[in-house]
Amino acid sequence: MMPPCDEWQAVITLRQLLSHSAGLTVHGFPGYHHVEVIPTFYKHQGMGAAIMVNSNDGQALLDEIERAIAREYEWPDFFSPDKQRIEVDAASLDLLAGEYETEAGLRIVMTRDGKDLLLRVGRQPTVRLAPSEPSRFFASNFDLEVVFKASGEQPAESLTLLQNQSTVAARRTTTEDRLRRD
Repeated sequence: MMPPCDEWQAVITLRQLLSHSAGLTVHGFPGYHHVEVIPTFYKHQGMGAAIMVNSNDGQALLDEIERAIAREYEWPDFFSPDKQRIEVDAASLDLLAGEYETEAGLRIVMTRDGKDLLLRVGRQPTVRLAPSEPSRFFASNFDLEVVFKASGEQPAESLTLLQNQSTVAARRTTTEDRLRRD
């Protein structure tokens, strides 16, 4: 059934239809939110996938399945180029180590571990980060980058987590020697 049309009618795309986010309904199923399941297509290469799971909260599973398909079928431009690790001296890493907090109160702890940083967000498992630039770090096994706002020889003021096209900003709350491991 088409949604009611006043004087203005939005264009409905194939992508919206296949993702159940076009505003069309089926008896008993109102559709997904507009930001949820969106299929990926490479029209000119004849590649793509429409992935569905039986959950309105299945975004993590959908992302994992989509990455596996993209890797298997070598989708062009799906993955970011491989990041190259650079060397950053221990003193510079120590200026980034510390505790940070988001506006919502989420605690983020950065610890230096040799030539890497360890990231702990809330109660989640620790993630090892390698430097790609003096103030930019990445996780090697999934899409995560951390960018620090730092100036000169002073401890970093803040950091931004970048993951799956989402950002989370946090301001420094402490700098402590206990956050270093050689």
